[in-house]
Amino acid sequence: MNMKRLDRAALALFGALVGLTLTVVFACAIAPDMAETLGRVFVKAMRVVPLRLFLIAACLALAVLVFGWIWRRLHGEEKEEDAQPVSLTEGEGGSVQITPAALEALVRRAAGPVRGVNRFDVRLEPRGAALDVTLVMSVRQGVRIPELAQEAQQNVREAIEDMTGAKVGNVSLLVSEITLDAQTPSEGKK
Repeated sequence: MNMKRLDRAALALFGALVGLTLTVVFACAIAPDMAETLGRVFVKAMRVVPLRLFLIAACLALAVLVFGWIWRRLHGEEKEEDAQPVSLTEGEGGSVQITPAALEALVRRAAGPVRGVNRFDVRLEPRGAALDVTLVMSVRQGVRIPELAQEAQQNVREAIEDMTGAKVGNVSLLVSEITLDAQTPSEGKK
């Protein structure tokens, strides 16, 4: 698993703090006198305001980094370097590949101008020599979904095939939400 430098640093710092905490707890459990001494030193140190503010800021920053990293991992957000590139051509002179992020950007530009679409997510799935594309869309109420789907499918298929030369298998649309004309999915009634 590849991790970015910030992720590795946050994980290393978190591991060091957990290790230090466990060492102190273990030592205090073995030698209760040490716990009393450490407690007095800690109480005196916490009376120094700049030190206390530094520790609070450090703890909050570490918590944000660690929980952000955990959140991304739990919610399956794939890092660009983890995503497998899609092979476009291979031959004697070498190969041409494109990252899923680049393909996703191409699909977004192709499907973005379709009237009636509020927002959408792109899912790409290589299947043999072809590429299947799924658009999960939020559309406005009153839009004729079959016409919208046909336009989006044609735009996406043409954009991918013209620009990359990759064969497109299925371009599927999944309407996940229908919103009122005057509002977007994140807005309430005004």
